[in-house]
Formats: sequence, structure tokens, C-alpha cells
Amino acid sequence: MIQANDTFYWLGHDRAFYRLEGTQPTIISVPIHRRVQALVAPERVIGFDCRAEHVIRWCAPGDGLIFVHDYRNDAWSFDTGPQWNAYVEHAGERWCASNEHTGQVYRWSETYPTDNGVPIPVRRSFQFPIDANQARINRLRLRVRRGSDDTSQALVRWRLDHAKWRPLQPINLGPTGRADVYADFYRLGLGRELAIELIESGPGEALTTDCWVTAEPLGEGMHARA
Repeated sequence: MIQANDTFYWLGHDRAFYRLEGTQPTIISVPIHRRVQALVAPERVIGFDCRAEHVIRWCAPGDGLIFVHDYRNDAWSFDTGPQWNAYVEHAGERWCASNEHTGQVYRWSETYPTDNGVPIPVRRSFQFPIDANQARINRLRLRVRRGSDDTSQALVRWRLDHAKWRPLQPINLGPTGRADVYADFYRLGLGRELAIELIESGPGEALTTDCWVTAEPLGEGMHARA
């Protein structure tokens, strides 16, 4: 059952979609009756209210199909997939749906550190346009805020002008509880664009808060911050 548009929507046991009008359930899936009746596993259908689009996407993972109901215009359409990432907040919890053909729905937690015992890595990517001409990338400086644990890990790698990624380098997170830890990497190479990727993992907070790039384009000093 989905609450949207100031009412409730659901897929009934008779394989019909309903909307609650006052106290009266009303069938709304007549235009797609045959498709709904042909569902392989109707019990696995999951609905998500996409409010920005004023639609409900009913994901049928067993059929690789999404029924899209535009409740503002009372119109139906279809998506093949699911090839979209679903996210919804309900009752104080945050939920995410898989974009694979699994039908899995996940609850997001700020404090749960692992996925079935495997640490969950967080990846962030940044692109720095340095100069129209080649520049010497002298230094990459990262500022890290660390929590109270001593097992978090952070790695960084970079590449210039879409070349191959350099090997991952560990980031020294410093002692626990510090909010002003700096990590410097020197002599990154020559290029016009710098891309960096940060990977953070662990049971506690280890957040990169700032990143600076120091370069020399055409012999003149330049300082870039992101």
C-alpha cells in the first residue's frame, strides 16, 4: 500500500490496482487489466511514490516491468527495467530499491557499518579543470574529519587527462577525534585535467571535508580549491 496524493493506492489480491476514494476502494487499472493479470509474481510488486513526477512506479521484478501511474492525470504507462534508482522516506526511515532485477529493497542506516559483515565503502569522484595548456600538478591536499573509532580507512587515487588511474594511496587519518587532519600528496604529474577518487570505509565517521590542488600552468602559480 502506498500513500500518495492525499490518499492510498494498492495492488489487490484480485490483481487490480485500487485507489481509496473517501471510504470506497475504486479500481484504477482497467486500461492495463490484461498486463496486470499476466504478472508472474504479483506478491513481489513494490510501489514507490515519485512525488516530483506525481507518479507511482509499481515495480514487478519477476516480470522486468514497471507500471507507471500518473495520479494527477489518471494515466498509465510502462517502463522496462527497472533501470532507475528508487529512494523514499517513510515513518522516519530511508529506503532504497535495487536497480537490478532482484526486487530487493534496502533500509539506509547512518550507523550500520557493514553489508553482511563486509565494510561498506563510500566512493566520491571529483574533476578539476586545471588549465587549457599543460600544468605541473605539484600538490593535492585533503582535509579529513575523523570520528571516534580507530579502524576507519580512506584511500585516494588520481589520473591526469583521462589516462589510467594511478595506484590507490592510503590517507593518513590521524588520531581519533581530530577534525583538522591534513594529508598531502606531491608531484602528481603534468596535465590539463585532474580527476581524483576517494574511497572511505569503516565503522565510524571519516569524512573528507576539503580538497585543494596546487599547480603551475605556464610557469605561473595557480591554486584551485573544491
